[in-house]
Amino acid sequence: MSKGQSVLGYKGIYFIAAMFLLAFIFLYMHSAFANYQTGKIQCTKSSVQEIMIAKVLYGPCVTYTDPQTQQSIPGTIDISKFTNETLDTCFSFITEKMKLTLNEKRVGDSIYDPYYMNKTIWVYDGEKKENSILQFTFEEPPC
Repeated sequence: MSKGQSVLGYKGIYFIAAMFLLAFIFLYMHSAFANYQTGKIQCTKSSVQEIMIAKVLYGPCVTYTDPQTQQSIPGTIDISKFTNETLDTCFSFITEKMKLTLNEKRVGDSIYDPYYMNKTIWVYDGEKKENSILQFTFEEPPC
């Protein structure tokens, strides 16, 4: 056996071992990157809460509708629409619990581990308009 053949045989064994090692390193890096990306997009509770706040303040569910123009005024609450039934029909597709507090009037679910957000709004009671604070209560997000 010549010297060139034996060296080439050892290089093949080292090459196979290096390929296995590189394959395991690649799979580990791929798994670590996939777990990192999943962790970044997995926590969407705060986004859902922001959507719920925007729907209350800017959607047609509880906002005041001007009787002359028939347009909803964003950032306002009509106290006659501020009921549990309206809230349930407005958020029938979302399973997250929410409680709203406006001038000692509460609508929504009871919350075990509360997280509060306050928004300043205009409240209409018929033709009477006053400035008030609407308190949103959510469950504390786990992430």
